Amino acid sequence: MKIVRNTSAYLKYLLFLITILTLCLVFPQQSSFQYEYQLHTYWQYNDLIAPFDFAILKSKDTLEAEKKEITTNAKVFFRLRNSENPREKLQSQLKQEFNKDKYVSFGLKIWDSLAHAGIIASTPLIEGKSPDYVLMLVENDRAVERMLGSFFTLSSAQEFISNQSHALPLAESKKLIHVLSENLLQNAVLDNNLTQSNLQKQLSEISPSIGMISIGQRIISKGEIITEEKKLIIDSFRKEYLEQMSYSKKYFISIGQFIIITLSFALLGLFLAKARPKVWGSKKDILAIILLIVLTSTLVAFVARNFPEYKFMIPFCIMPITLRVVFDRRTAAISLVVTLIMNALLIPNNYEYSLFQLIVGILSIYSINQVQSRTQIFATSIFIFLTYVILFTGVFLLTNRPLSELSFKPYVLFAGNAFLVLLSYPLIYLYEKIFGYVTEVSLLELSNTNSKLLRMLSLKAPGTFQHSIQVANIAEDVIYKIGGNSLLARVGGLYHDIGKMENPIFFVENQNSKINPHNEILPVESAEIIISHVINGIEIARKYKLPEQIIDFIRTHHGTKKTEFFYYKQQQEFPNEPIDESVFTYHGPKPYSRETAVLMMVDSVEAASRSLKEYSEESIADLVDRIINQQLAQGQFANSDITLRDIECAKQILKTKLMNVYHVRISYPDMI
Repeated sequence: MKIVRNTSAYLKYLLFLITILTLCLVFPQQSSFQYEYQLHTYWQYNDLIAPFDFAILKSKDTLEAEKKEITTNAKVFFRLRNSENPREKLQSQLKQEFNKDKYVSFGLKIWDSLAHAGIIASTPLIEGKSPDYVLMLVENDRAVERMLGSFFTLSSAQEFISNQSHALPLAESKKLIHVLSENLLQNAVLDNNLTQSNLQKQLSEISPSIGMISIGQRIISKGEIITEEKKLIIDSFRKEYLEQMSYSKKYFISIGQFIIITLSFALLGLFLAKARPKVWGSKKDILAIILLIVLTSTLVAFVARNFPEYKFMIPFCIMPITLRVVFDRRTAAISLVVTLIMNALLIPNNYEYSLFQLIVGILSIYSINQVQSRTQIFATSIFIFLTYVILFTGVFLLTNRPLSELSFKPYVLFAGNAFLVLLSYPLIYLYEKIFGYVTEVSLLELSNTNSKLLRMLSLKAPGTFQHSIQVANIAEDVIYKIGGNSLLARVGGLYHDIGKMENPIFFVENQNSKINPHNEILPVESAEIIISHVINGIEIARKYKLPEQIIDFIRTHHGTKKTEFFYYKQQQEFPNEPIDESVFTYHGPKPYSRETAVLMMVDSVEAASRSLKEYSEESIADLVDRIINQQLAQGQFANSDITLRDIECAKQILKTKLMNVYHVRISYPDMI
């Protein structure tokens, strides 16, 4: 037994170790910056002195503006194509059309004028440009500047031909215009390769820096306001610092990450071992928690490495919401804190990010009571969005910046974050199917009395079905009052007697006539049939894939009690024969939760109440006290976490409920 227990512990520790090593591989191997700072706030640390020389880098917006300006104003290169062959073709065609050389010479003169000036090919790079726009024309490997207006276009070339041809007789003019128009050629064409190479050269010559900070120079003083200029210098120092640390101390960074992640999981393990021993004792539960932490951390690492500007779109609250529904609030909260401690290694300027996720995560945990419909997750996502908006606005106002600098991009990211939180609903469903958890969502489905199994119970054993509904209603009310999962108690009450479908006529609530089949068989046989409804119920439940938490209600609702009626009947009919008590005793186990303990009380009392000869306040109270006190004396509640105060409260609720069921009036004291 000790070896098995140690093996189970070793497996848990191995699972934690594998998780820690996995996260160390997933996390980027970069150092973290020790200072947190925001624009227009005060520098709260000691004077920052440069430990090395570094360049003051331009801001991303400045670089983008410079690139845009260069791209907009970059020279466009055109190349003038050789037009000798087209000219010879035109000359031959003119000679065929005209008998006189003067018309041929006149046409070639017009052609030469067009070819020399150039007919420019249309391209998006020059569309909309003014006539005085300067471009570069390459001819014979020599580039010269030319204004766009100095070139012909196809339309202006045809207009030039028409104007020049008006000096000729009408017939020859039309003929010349026709021939020249057919032979028009756009000989000034875009040289895209030369244009792009020139653009890339200009872009590559952009300096990424605007100055230098020398070693020993003061970067910022304590208490000094972080202006845009100062923030630019600190950002540059931070970038250079992280690069130097990453190259020179990569192994130290890995060791530091290992220590932080290990301590984080030690905190989680300590909490589970001390506050949630049942979860700590279940490798399945530990794996379920760790899996969510790893998935969340991996997503954060991926976004931080590739798309840091979208960090607030990470649906971080999916993890605490899922753990809240599957486990409880405290487990979800400690898992949230542990994950944030580790993720602080990933996000630049992580104070603001960690603050937002901590507040929003805790509020989302406590905003969910029971997930009984999709609208609750939707309402939580809206609540998350509003919380992000309020937090961001508050932090912005703290910086004392003008409202004109307020960007709406973060609000768009918060909206996307809230929308992605809706994925927690299908994730909860997956957790139910993969790990076999029973959440409020699955309990609601099981509580539907029109489900296949309950419909079968109502048809085969209608009396048992009505009894089960009554037990479910009362058990739910009791658990709601004393504390516990009231919905679980209700579902357990609905299914606890499904085993009676195998032999419904042997149970008194299903007997519609005066004929009792137990009168035809021995007490031992009757006890066997009665006791077998527990085993039959477990088999039916597993056949229909009911969760183990519901099967617990079936196997424990009689505990280790005796079928007393048939036990005493055996004594009366066979007084001289020894009795094997195990034949008349349920196999158990005893209830081991307050929900199953309450179900045992309610089931026994509700069934016994049907045989009362008189329904009065006294008779019902005596019945409730007698049955529950007997169960208590037999130790049926020894394994459950129910208290004597809870039991007394359950008694009072049972008495009140049964008096309402049987319409018993409460007796009032006589008035003097």
